[in-house]
Amino acid sequence: MNNNLIRQGCNVTYESENGTVQLNLDIVRNIIAKGKDFSEMEIYSFIKLCQYQRLNPFLGEAHLIKFGENVQMVVGIDVFTNRLDEHPLCEGWTAGLILLKDNNVIERTGTFYLKDHGEKIVGAWFKAQRKDWKREFEWSVTFGEFYKEYYDKKSQKTKPMKNWAEMPATMIVKCAIASGARKLFTKDFKGVYSSEEIGVETNSDNIIDIPLDDNKKTNANILIDKNDIDQIYKSMKSEILELSSEEKYKIIQYVINKLIEKNQLKKGTILSTITKDKLNLVIDGSKQTIALYEKKELEKHLNDKDEKIIEMQYTVKEDSKKTDEKKQEKKEEKTNEKTSKK
Repeated sequence: MNNNLIRQGCNVTYESENGTVQLNLDIVRNIIAKGKDFSEMEIYSFIKLCQYQRLNPFLGEAHLIKFGENVQMVVGIDVFTNRLDEHPLCEGWTAGLILLKDNNVIERTGTFYLKDHGEKIVGAWFKAQRKDWKREFEWSVTFGEFYKEYYDKKSQKTKPMKNWAEMPATMIVKCAIASGARKLFTKDFKGVYSSEEIGVETNSDNIIDIPLDDNKKTNANILIDKNDIDQIYKSMKSEILELSSEEKYKIIQYVINKLIEKNQLKKGTILSTITKDKLNLVIDGSKQTIALYEKKELEKHLNDKDEKIIEMQYTVKEDSKKTDEKKQEKKEEKTNEKTSKK
């Protein structure tokens, strides 16, 4: 595909189940993607999947992860469970473990099991009832097919991935839910896989960033990374304004343009090409911009309040005026009465 067509296709705005989402190459590369050196085609594919499935990556519903040479597009398990709960053809669903103890297979709802009492996880199951199906749908998965390990270079041993080591029951049940949901509602979950199925973790523990080989590089020519961008976003906290990730991104772009006008950033600079020595400039500019927005919001609130106060004061004055007029009338009546008696 032509590179220009890819870039155009990456600029999308669509409605997800949780609000409007705006995505483009810079937003995905610098804010959403985890890892480095994503190609434009990889980002394009991710954006199109999000658009087709109406996913909101800013809420953790979709992840683009690169570790080593591997690129994966995965979604959070909540996408599966929420869509199952809200699907018009789903009357209910449940999931649980398949355990082995003393050569007996046990099915148990949920993720509870007694490892110290000889219960071994061998799989998980998923059941659901479709309104248009007579029989209940049943699906099961084998633990060994999804259990993930990696080779630790330091110890030179194979170890389970962090989540599989710490909560294997939860992980295998999530795999059963995700794969079962895809079988149950194929069109609704087309191309959607959970991180548990694929074998990647959406935290940063297993993401391999390519280190800089040139130790002589200075902050003036080292580009900011995802942690630096997180700092910029965190600097825009406000107790007055409720800003979405998209709105914060627009503010950052505004700050960058202002810094370019002041010759503090090079012409053509975008979020992904800011160097570390300019990071604090962007953070300070973002804080100042938020402060201005907060001031405008407060002034707007105070002006609204002032109008109400003025209206109340006017009403009080009118009532007071009417009261004074009535008192004056009564005085005049008494004076007239005294005059007539005389």
